[in-house]
Amino acid sequence: MLIYRVFLKVDRRTMSEQVVPSSVAQRNVIKFLSIEGVRPFDILTRLQAQFGDETLSKMQSYEWHKRFSARRERVENESHDRHHRTSITEENICAVLELLEGDRRFALEVIAGSLGISYGSVHSIIHEKLDFRKVSARWVPRILIPNKKVCILKFVRGFWLVIKMKETGYLIA
Repeated sequence: MLIYRVFLKVDRRTMSEQVVPSSVAQRNVIKFLSIEGVRPFDILTRLQAQFGDETLSKMQSYEWHKRFSARRERVENESHDRHHRTSITEENICAVLELLEGDRRFALEVIAGSLGISYGSVHSIIHEKLDFRKVSARWVPRILIPNKKVCILKFVRGFWLVIKMKETGYLIA
C-alpha cells in the first residue's frame, strides 16, 4: 500500500505534514474532481494513471463520486457498529461442558442448536476454552501436559533403542 505525505495548512505561517493512506488520497482526488464536474469514467482513468495497481476498483470509484456529488464532505470511512462476542461466556462454556459430559458423541451443530449459539462459537468453546478434540466420533479432553509429553517422548525413544538393538543383535533378550 502506498503512503502519501500531504501538507496541511494550519495557519498562514506554518504547514504540517501528515501521512495519508493511498485509498484516502484517491478519495481526495475523487472529491476534488467530482466538485469540478468531471465524469466518473474520466476520474477513474486519471486515478489509474496516477496510482497504478493501488487504484480503487471501478465500483468504489463510482460510489465515492456519487457520494461526493451529493455533497459528502468526509473522505474517511464511516465507523461501523460491530457486535461483540457475547456467545463465549462462562455460562455457555459450562453448558457445553455439561452436554459433552452427558454424551461425548454430540456434533457441533446439535450443541449449537440446543444452546442457541453459533456453530463458530461452539467450535471456539470446545477447541480453545475446553481444549477438547474429536477422536473416533467422541470428544476427548487433551490431557497431555508438557511434563507428560516429555516423559512419553523419553519412553518412546528408549523403547525405539531397545528395538534397534534387538534388530542389530547387540541386545540379548
